[in-house]
Amino acid sequence: MARSRKPTPTRAYIIKVASELFFEKGFSHTTAAEICDRAEISKGNLTFYFHTKEHILAVLVEMMIDYQWKEMEKATDEGKSSLLAYCLELSTL
Repeated sequence: MARSRKPTPTRAYIIKVASELFFEKGFSHTTAAEICDRAEISKGNLTFYFHTKEHILAVLVEMMIDYQWKEMEKATDEGKSSLLAYCLELSTL
């Protein structure tokens, strides 16, 4: 049986904590242990949700792209300039 991709409170919290650390220290200077310490979870719990630190980053990037895409769709649905939609699309790249 495949795991649900539905976000859980723990998964969302790990993403939040990791993104804070990535912004504070940089991605390469943030360790999985620091994410666990700040989130107050075990290493096993972290790896249940994310196999690697890179996996967390990939999910963050995916979330940002999804947000930008929704903003672009909303702008075009509201009849705003196609130039605005194009700029939003470029910002996702």
